[in-house]
This record gives sequence, structure tokens and C-alpha cells, in this order.
Amino acid sequence: PFRSGEEEHEASLVALWSGLFHEAAPFERSSRAWVEAGCISEDPAETFAAGGPTRAAGLLGLHAAVHCASEHSEAMQDLLERHSSEDETSLRLLSTINALARELATRTGVSADNLGAMRAPFFRLMEEPEGFYELVFLALMVLDHVWTDAAATQARFSEVLDLSLQRAAAWLATGPTTVDSLRAAAQEADAIVLRI
Repeated sequence: PFRSGEEEHEASLVALWSGLFHEAAPFERSSRAWVEAGCISEDPAETFAAGGPTRAAGLLGLHAAVHCASEHSEAMQDLLERHSSEDETSLRLLSTINALARELATRTGVSADNLGAMRAPFFRLMEEPEGFYELVFLALMVLDHVWTDAAATQARFSEVLDLSLQRAAAWLATGPTTVDSLRAAAQEADAIVLRI
């Protein structure tokens, strides 16, 4: 689980901040900017602490968020611009990534301890951590599309989350073994949604 004060864990928060805000603002461990990015409080540790108030994915969720922010910066900037308010129609971005990581880990059997060592049909995809993190990103793109199309509110979050998880399950059912084959499966099934 995420532990405040542990050097590697804190470094992941710095990497996430850098990926989200670039040079626009110096790193702040506690800041209103974390709430605007979708954390549950000004302290991001509360969002990523496993078993916390959000039933967080812990480090797996944090690493997925870092991947999204660093590898898909443009898409994340677009999402931040569209979902930075705290009203009911705004998607709480970092909490959403965390929820996707938690649910996808539960459904695939992935954990922070066995990522990269899984042995099952589609788990060749998971031999590199980026496979799981890319799955989270692609599911986030579907979730955002469904959220926007449905003009969803926080009251419908679970329903929209479930729809995006169903799409991710369909991609995995094609048996992707690499990140590229996962993207191809997602593109073929959901090209209008993903625009990747």
C-alpha cells in the first residue's frame, strides 16, 4: 500500500504532479490542485492509500495514474481541462483512475506483487507493467466517452465504471499479448471512443 513518507512512494507523487502540471506549478505535497485533478482531498495519499475511504488500489493505482500522465500527457491535459470542477457532472480523474486500477486488478488477478509474473492466457500482456497501466488508460478513455455522452453525474459513476470494465474485458478476451495488440483490440472494438 501507499505509505506517506516512504521515499519511493513520495517520488511517485512527484512524478504524477510533473506529468499532470508540467512546469506550470512547483510540486506541492498538499494542494488544492490535487482536488481539482480528482483526489478526494488536498493530500493525494488519501486517494491512493489501499483500503482507505476510496477502497483504493494503492500503489497500483498511483503507478497507473503516473503512466497515464507521463505516457498520455495530451489526453490527460484534455481530461483535466474538462473535468477540473467539483460539480456532480465532473469526472474525478485521479479517483477514477484509481477505481479502474482497483477493479481491473480484481477482475484480472493482478496485484502490485505479481505484476510482470502472471501466467494465464492474456497475461503475457502483463509481463511488462505497462500492459496493465495501458489497459487502465484505455478503459479511462472509454469511461470518459460514456460519461460525456450520457451527461452522467456522480450518482451514475458505478454504472459508467461497469460499462468501461465490460469493454476492457472484451479487449482482453481477444488475447492481446503486447501493448500494441491491446491497443489494436481496443481500436477495432471502440475506434470512435478511443481516437488513439
